[in-house]
Amino acid sequence: AKLLYVIRHPVDRLVSHYVHGWTEGWHRGDLERAIDEDPTLVDYGRYAMQLRPWLDRFGPEQVLLVAYDGIRTRPQEELARIGAFLGLSECPTWVEAREPTNVSANRMRRSRFKSWFVDPAWATALRRAFVPKGLRERIRARHRMTSRPELRPERRRRLEEVFDEDLAVLSTWLGREIRCGNFTAATLGEPLTWTAATPS
Repeated sequence: AKLLYVIRHPVDRLVSHYVHGWTEGWHRGDLERAIDEDPTLVDYGRYAMQLRPWLDRFGPEQVLLVAYDGIRTRPQEELARIGAFLGLSECPTWVEAREPTNVSANRMRRSRFKSWFVDPAWATALRRAFVPKGLRERIRARHRMTSRPELRPERRRRLEEVFDEDLAVLSTWLGREIRCGNFTAATLGEPLTWTAATPS
């Protein structure tokens, strides 16, 4: 097995996870309430905790760590690195012309209404024939998250403490200091590679 594990700033990842969960109908309340009710929102951003069993089972040489910000800022370089790790005979090419897909802000929240009156092909045809476009847009807007949710400063500080404790372990495995305060800069430098300190 060859495993790819993508990391991004843990707080940004948490908010994105919540937005995805909100559009899927998993989270009914606001971001703060969701964090209280769903521990996975935090746990999925504890990268050392998440990686440890995979490193123990497969060894660090079978796990490639990829920075989300690296994919965004130097996609071809990161894609080539992934291709080399996977042993591809030809270097894959990043296609810049493609539009972003699966963007949470463009997705409607899942609901029975959406399942019955939006998703079916017959409903699309009827809507376009009988419902004015302006009204369709207003209804659609009610089922979308129009602005990215924000954390209260105190909540963000507490979350960063939790994530920094986990990132301290990851830092020892990578031989570089990574914490919430320097996450982007620390992961955008040299490619993320394991040191002898990894648990294997």
